[in-house]
Amino acid sequence: MTAAHAGTVLAAGLVLAGCVTTTYKPYDHAQDPAPLTERRVSYQVADGLYRDPPACAVILPVRQAPKPVARAVEASARRHLSGRLHRVIGPRERERLVRSLAVDLEHAGDRRAFARATRCRAYVRTTVTTRADAYMVVWSQRGLGLEMNLARTSDDRILWKARHTADRNDGGLPLSPFSVPFAAYRAARLAGDSDQVDSMADDVVRRMVVSLPDLR
Repeated sequence: MTAAHAGTVLAAGLVLAGCVTTTYKPYDHAQDPAPLTERRVSYQVADGLYRDPPACAVILPVRQAPKPVARAVEASARRHLSGRLHRVIGPRERERLVRSLAVDLEHAGDRRAFARATRCRAYVRTTVTTRADAYMVVWSQRGLGLEMNLARTSDDRILWKARHTADRNDGGLPLSPFSVPFAAYRAARLAGDSDQVDSMADDVVRRMVVSLPDLR
């Protein structure tokens, strides 16, 4: 590929990046191929959510995820779900209540005891579905995919769920020897930026929660 061709490809990529929009699709369309200019959020709302909407939900710990990712996801979930539910028990309050009630929220029976004691009859479970962390000297990529479920504690029935992935890319095509250091610098900056975890978690959670009806 010549420098002129590479420049054309890069310019086209920048134009496409500027046209990306977020779309919301039902889960049964989740496997449909998404256009390059689409950020897709897949979601599903059960009828039971409208018949008997919960007023409160506890954010369960994010399992099988590094601590920085789990902390970022749980904090974002508390912040954004507070705009949809009357009450959200976030990670700090949850841990305090778990200690005082001596329960394990991974066990259904303990979750029900927690619900009775706190009068908070729903829970939110978030699972990390994908994580990307690629670094190739002049190009780097980071990504985070999540699935979030709002479930009723009494029977574990899922009332709402959503899935989404966000990513960050930086660097560039080394069009000339002079461009290599700049591309390498941008790629290394993204790869080493710890704030990207918080930023991606917030983007993913915020976009998913948009699909949850306001239950306040």
